[in-house]
Amino acid sequence: MNKCIFFLIGFSFSICQLVIAQTGIKQTSSQKGFENIPTETTYVHYNSSLFFVGEYMYYRVYCLSDNNKKLSSLSKVAYVELVSQDKDLIFRHKVSLELGKGQGDFFIPTSIPSGNYKLICYTQWMRNYGINTFFQSDIVIVNPYQGDQKKILKEETASVLEEILDQSEVKSTEVSTVKNQETKKSPQKEKEVAVKMTLMELVDEDGKTVFRHEINFESEKGQSDFFVPSNIPSGNYKLKVYPQWVKSSGKEMVFQRDIVVEENGKGEEKEVRAVASNTKRVNKQNKNTKALADKNSITQVLKDALVSMELDSQKFNRREKVTLSLKKNNPSLEIYGSLSVRKIDTIAIPARLTTKKFEKWARGLSKRNLGVTSSSAFFLPELRGSLLSGKIKGVKPDLQLENKKVVLSVPGSSYDLKVATTDKDGVFYMNLDRPFVENEAYLQVLGDPTNFTIEIFGHSPLDYDTISFTSDFSISENMKQMILDRSVQNQISNGYFSAKPDTINLPKPQLPFYGGRLSGYNLDEFTRFPTVKETVVEIVDNVRTKEIGNENYIFQIKKEKPIFNGADFLPLVMVDGLMIQDHNDIVNFNANRVEKINFSREPYFMSSQIFQGVLDITTYNKDFYKSYNKSYLKKVELFLPEIRKNYFVQFYNDNNAEVSNHIPDFRQQLLWVPSVNFTDENLNIEFFTSDNPGIYEVCLEGFTKDGISVSAREILEVE
Repeated sequence: MNKCIFFLIGFSFSICQLVIAQTGIKQTSSQKGFENIPTETTYVHYNSSLFFVGEYMYYRVYCLSDNNKKLSSLSKVAYVELVSQDKDLIFRHKVSLELGKGQGDFFIPTSIPSGNYKLICYTQWMRNYGINTFFQSDIVIVNPYQGDQKKILKEETASVLEEILDQSEVKSTEVSTVKNQETKKSPQKEKEVAVKMTLMELVDEDGKTVFRHEINFESEKGQSDFFVPSNIPSGNYKLKVYPQWVKSSGKEMVFQRDIVVEENGKGEEKEVRAVASNTKRVNKQNKNTKALADKNSITQVLKDALVSMELDSQKFNRREKVTLSLKKNNPSLEIYGSLSVRKIDTIAIPARLTTKKFEKWARGLSKRNLGVTSSSAFFLPELRGSLLSGKIKGVKPDLQLENKKVVLSVPGSSYDLKVATTDKDGVFYMNLDRPFVENEAYLQVLGDPTNFTIEIFGHSPLDYDTISFTSDFSISENMKQMILDRSVQNQISNGYFSAKPDTINLPKPQLPFYGGRLSGYNLDEFTRFPTVKETVVEIVDNVRTKEIGNENYIFQIKKEKPIFNGADFLPLVMVDGLMIQDHNDIVNFNANRVEKINFSREPYFMSSQIFQGVLDITTYNKDFYKSYNKSYLKKVELFLPEIRKNYFVQFYNDNNAEVSNHIPDFRQQLLWVPSVNFTDENLNIEFFTSDNPGIYEVCLEGFTKDGISVSAREILEVE
């Protein structure tokens, strides 16, 4: 459990005398003007700290401001990275933030070896304060399909993975057999699994369990705390602690202690903390228990209770509907959270940070100074979207680099156009504030493009040397069956992925960047002519071509109003979103490839550049840029934010029974809802269990609109 600190901002500042160095900016004068910008902190709620290849890591990012402790509106982009213990980057995601919230996922491929990893999250602005201010958490990945398991393998279990690899190759003809096979383990077998997880229950005088909580013990002496909601009456209770396997075995190996819950008069929740070490009551060879012992201390700490979580039952059959009820204990609060329902791993895994403990950790980061020296890079906050930067160079040394216009075309179906002005060193940067589907873009210098080349600054990598890997996860002989079962289940689940697809939230259609007042011609409605030039002459009103030299043509668009006297300005010409500076390339273009021609007669201003209207040509395939070759065009691969998804939710009912009954369901992740925003007092969420029996954790993490942490847990069992 970890608490967070929160930050929001409202400010304005000017950027002067700055030189961009990769995505950072190196100051040549003072840091004044930046020192008063609030710092940020990021928190990531992710669905597990242990993954097998073939599984998904789901995550939700929260960005908080140090200024007013609320969700931040400063940065519009966050970065999520997974780094191996060898300091190799596994993935780097860019995540769009809306009011301080974003989401993403990562499929664990078979190319990733077993080992301990670090999940990192930060914004560009946070990079000025050092990597120790970033969100960091331990992740373990198990890949039984690779031979090298040194990172997680104990010497005495060197042959375990080889046997699993041989046994886990499930052929399609075996799927139905595996689906109907039930793996029955005796309590003694379960006890042999090395787990540092036990369950804590609060039981009233009538014997009714009023609260459950999971305890993860990380050493011979473990510590855990939980919060008793304010809706639980004051009175005498028993605190029961037991390992997961005990209750199903019918044995009485349960630690019990009488406690008193007292009302504090403020309607706040009570925190119960248990500290313990192993006892003679538990078989010391049993690594599964780590149970509470004779020397126990229990204290009460008062905390706010924001959300109550209740299930319609504690035990469920396979493929049974579960109803989860969430209730705000303060109806006026706006809560933004993320919800995970996942099977509790039966082996010791790294503890996940909760918002509660993150908040405590983040308090120590409240007072931070800019960690920038005269020789280090300075990173601007990405206020409006992703920041793209680069530099132009002249083909001749005497060419002036200052005040040149660099144009970025993002072609395709959701095309856009951006322009930036260079400084005295030829450096430019631009904000990409619109969502794109295509990741190809093209840069060119406006006016005299052949005299310049363009260099793009990539994402400046982090220095991973200071990252500490604290997880000591390793596999042992008694985990063999668990690894085999889970590997087989993942293979089967991935084989039926097409029956359970996620859906992508594509960006909403937007008006063209130059506005919505257009005149348009769908050429299929007219007699076809061979070239664009002839088509414009015969069909398109107010647009013409003009010869300005020997076989040298330009387009012209008639002014709607004679705003400017004197010089005529050329129109902005685009084909499938790509800006065309040499009109000759389009004048004789094959019109049979053109679907429509749109144009605007209004003047268009691109920085200080003026265009008399816009001529927008669209081909049938919308891929003109793929075959358009110019030496001055700089093609770049955009580092796009993760596309938002609607994650598949399994439902079982009479309408889909005929199909669903024949599809295996071994889900470990019963539900992932990255955005749980409820403004009403109550919220009910329904989901279904799978064919995978065991204990599952229902986990809600998030923050209120005012930045107060929210962390709630519940446990359910699938029989």
